[in-house]
Formats: sequence, C-alpha cells, structure tokens
Amino acid sequence: MMMISKIMRYLWYEFAPLNISRSLFWWFAIKFLPRRWPTKLHLGCGNERLDGYLNIDRTKSPATDIVYDIRKLPFRQGLFDAIESHHVIEHLGQNDFKATLLSWRALLREGGRMIIECPDFDQDLRDYLAGKSERLDSIFGLQRYPGDAHLFGYNFERLKSLLENCGYKDIVRLEARDYHIEFEPCLRVECHK
Repeated sequence: MMMISKIMRYLWYEFAPLNISRSLFWWFAIKFLPRRWPTKLHLGCGNERLDGYLNIDRTKSPATDIVYDIRKLPFRQGLFDAIESHHVIEHLGQNDFKATLLSWRALLREGGRMIIECPDFDQDLRDYLAGKSERLDSIFGLQRYPGDAHLFGYNFERLKSLLENCGYKDIVRLEARDYHIEFEPCLRVECHK
C-alpha cells in the first residue's frame, strides 16, 4: 500500500503542471491505472494512519494517501469491505451527514462493515453540567481553523436512527478505541450494509 501511495503522489506532482484538477486526476487514476487498492477506507484520517486502509482526508498530512472530499468519493459502488471514520461526523451538518451516510453505504459491498467514532454528546453534557468546563471543547470543537467546529452532536440512539434510515443494519455500540478517549467521552458504533 505504501508503494501505491508513493507512486500516486509522484504522478500527481508530475501531472500538476498540466493544470489537471485534483478530482479529475484521481478519477483517472482510480479508473485506469493498474493496481490493487486496499478494500478498506479510513475517511477523515487527519494525522492518524490505519495500515491496510486507504487513508483519505481533505487536507494533506503524513497519514494521507489521497486528498479528497470524503462526502463525495470517486470510487465505484460496492468496492469496499469496510469504512472507518473517527471524529469526523460531528464536523458535518446534520443534513450533510445523512447524504454522506448514503454515499458511504453505496461504496460498501453487501454485508460490508462501517465503524464510526465521535464524541458522546450526552456524556459531554452531563460532564459539563457536573462542572467539567473543558467539555465545551468536545461539544463545540476546538475551532483552531475553518472546519474545526462541531456542527452537530450524537448519542447512540440518534446515530442508530440515522443509520437505520439510511439502510444500515446490525447496529451496535462498542467501546471506543481512537486516541480521543484520552480527552473526552467517545462513542463507537459498528453497522453493516
């Protein structure tokens, strides 16, 4: 996978002087270049690289394989076995997230698995009301740069309902694993197409 990533980055910088848009370049690469993509996506990877996954984010970092808008990915339907997204959905508006859930579902093979981790909004509120003022960062985001604000909050029931409305099944709550658990209450949900 690392070799594919290096080749794709090299090709992007070779094509860049031709003024080819990034989205057109990735569309071409995904459709026509011979290679084996990983069958798992890590969406909104930030600085956290998951081995064995295609790590995608809207900003470049050492962890990113592809810089792209994760709400509308250029892959064909039914291509992936799994999708993971950690601490991304709270940065999307509620209506935007529903459309994103549907587009991610289309990318999964039948029976494919999706895992979402996000702040546990209800626990954040309980902690804040109990005097933990630092929970305001978890509720509203750190707001260090554009896109770093939290636009919506989720508890298990709300997230489960949204997932069911988008056609996901076997929705279960699991113990959170992402590094954010060191700083805030987190929610991990797994479901299938």
